[in-house]
Formats: sequence, structure tokens, C-alpha cells
Amino acid sequence: MNIVIKNIGKKGKGVFAGKNFRKGKTILKIKHNNLLSEKEASSVSYHYQNHMSYVGSNKYSIMKSPERYINHSCDPNSYFKHANIYNEQLISIKPIKKGQEITCDYTIDSNPADIWMMKCRCGSKNCRKIIKPGFKKLKGKIQKGYIKYAPPWNKI
Repeated sequence: MNIVIKNIGKKGKGVFAGKNFRKGKTILKIKHNNLLSEKEASSVSYHYQNHMSYVGSNKYSIMKSPERYINHSCDPNSYFKHANIYNEQLISIKPIKKGQEITCDYTIDSNPADIWMMKCRCGSKNCRKIIKPGFKKLKGKIQKGYIKYAPPWNKI
């Protein structure tokens, strides 16, 4: 088993490595079937809006298990690589050991037009405290480190 979903207290659930992953390896392949327009996405329940992914071309997808349980970290170990609006992969940014939580930075592939904000509880030494969309608004050093992982809509 490549991944395991576990309860992790206040964060709810998280996704953990079921085996070791080397840097650059595919952790998970994701297929988006039912895409929503921006208007449709804004009309779904609050619960689903919190588990929605922008996939490009003004389309959104409601995340399914297991990807919906991937928590944010300001020091992530993975990112979502978008092939097209229907397909993406979760790729390791650095080595991930079996049993380690798999995380991503929600800002990397967010839609810059979205308006949301969340209090960060990642606990990393680089924690930004508040997470919101806007890859291009990230501080220079952070943005420069993430640019190779950013989808086309967030490329500068």
C-alpha cells in the first residue's frame, strides 16, 4: 500500500506514506471526472468548498479520498503536478519515509482569483500562520523555491 489515511487529532485526517518515496516519485495519480464551473463551485456546500481543487481553465473538482485528506504545510514534501484539467499527480518534492505525513502547500496551485483564507497549523519553522491563494504574492525566496512546481496559471 503506497499511502494510508489516519486520524490526526485537531487536523482531522491526514495521508501518510505506506512506503518510502524518493524525491520526484509519483505518490498518487488523480483523475477528475465531474468538473465544476466557478459558479457551480461557489454554490456547493461549505464542506465541499473546503475540499475543492482548482484544475485550471476556470474549472474546479471536488476532491475525493485520499487526496482530500492531504494537509497543508508551509514546508511541504509533495506537490500536485497538473497534466491537464482531468489528470494530475501527487509528486514528492523530497524523500518521504514510510509513516511520514504527506503534505503540500495549498498556495502553489491555488487559483489567484479565489478568495479564501485559513489559519495554518502546520507547525513548521517556516510557518506563514495564514494561508491564502496568490502564488504570485508569496515572498520572493518562497516563490522562487516553488516556481518549478507551480502549474501554468501561476507561472510568472
